[in-house]
Amino acid sequence: MTSRGNRRLLWAPIRSLRVTSRRYEDRIIGIVAGLIADSSVQSRNSFEEGVTTVMTIRDFTQIFDSCTEFKEHVIGTPTEAAAARHEKGIVSPDADFDLDIRLMPLEQLMDRRPFLVNDVLLRQNPNNVIEWEKKVALWGDNKQQIVQTYTDAVAAVNPKKAVGQFHSLWAGYAKFYEKHGDIRQARMIMEKAVRVPFKTVPELAEMWVEWAELEIRNDNFDEAVKIMANATQSPKRSTVDYFDETLNPQQRVHKSWKLWSFYVDLVESVSTLEETKKIYERIFELRIATPQTVVNYATLLEENRYFEESFKVHPPVTIYHINSIKKKAGLRAWHRPLHLPCSL
Repeated sequence: MTSRGNRRLLWAPIRSLRVTSRRYEDRIIGIVAGLIADSSVQSRNSFEEGVTTVMTIRDFTQIFDSCTEFKEHVIGTPTEAAAARHEKGIVSPDADFDLDIRLMPLEQLMDRRPFLVNDVLLRQNPNNVIEWEKKVALWGDNKQQIVQTYTDAVAAVNPKKAVGQFHSLWAGYAKFYEKHGDIRQARMIMEKAVRVPFKTVPELAEMWVEWAELEIRNDNFDEAVKIMANATQSPKRSTVDYFDETLNPQQRVHKSWKLWSFYVDLVESVSTLEETKKIYERIFELRIATPQTVVNYATLLEENRYFEESFKVHPPVTIYHINSIKKKAGLRAWHRPLHLPCSL
């Protein structure tokens, strides 16, 4: 064990280097690792300071391994003695209890390792969504710590610099409360999430869909429709360019095909044909319809015996291409009716 005088000598350079720790990081790491072998409170504090401030896994490993090696050395002799007693059939409750006490700090240290490694990676990049999600998983069923982690995560991550899908972090946060029966809190989180300036329009669209799906899972279909109506709200004549990066995602999301696709499927499932037709017509007005949109809408009209309207949802010259799509989907192809316009 290091004497008090030696400890003072070892601590002096740490105090002098702490201010310029980034310039002399390697030297500090070596000094701190050397102090781990001292069981004093000051040395334990040096370990905590080391593992909670290092910025690389290499430096963390050097400190952590030094500490575990020391603790393993401390329990080495009692462990060997316990093994010898076991072979001889000797029972010593006091000795076994003493060994358990000595083992406890090492077990606690090993249990902390995944959290400490995760902290190092988050210090390197607090915008790493994947590592925040790993931290949530590390807490298992500890509700208080899970909530705290989600709270810290959404506050720390810069949406424009996020590494990973930032919307999934918000969705997980809301689902946590949904899972525990607090739908009101889940909705509040979703309401905040759709205001976040995400990096891309698809992320924001996914967030709106997640909110609607939350309501669907809880049989609130009318509420889900209202949410999607809000998500797709836009001027009658929208001149917004979906790919205009100078506009934030909230200004462009009403032209997201994913959003409208989910919306029209939802309305078709839970509402009337007339409401579904309105959604399709709005898609055409915004000029975001795809060939598959045309097929879906025309098929819907055909199935409901709106034959005249089914041939108005597309230019006649596209019949051949639409029939190709329908055949691939196993649907009946259209044949040219007698009353088609002469422009054909």
